[in-house]
Amino acid sequence: MSAAPFPLNTHEHAVLAACAAEAAANQGKFWQMAEALYKTQWMWASAPAPRTIFMDQAKNLGLDLDQSKRTWTVLSVASGLTRTGLTD
Repeated sequence: MSAAPFPLNTHEHAVLAACAAEAAANQGKFWQMAEALYKTQWMWASAPAPRTIFMDQAKNLGLDLDQSKRTWTVLSVASGLTRTGLTD
């Protein structure tokens, strides 16, 4: 089975969360990140800077944080998300 995030534009951080899930998928942990995002949505849904929360989740899952940051940068450039705080 294959899965991919499909963010709805009705949520302020949906695309950013989808990028976090996709970065985890590149390291074989899509489902673990998807579950973490779902369980902690109450934390990041209204956070002014959810990237920190997503990075903490990536760290908790044992992901390579540098690789995750590189993936997020590529995704942000590809989708024009630099204004969301996805990149430093």
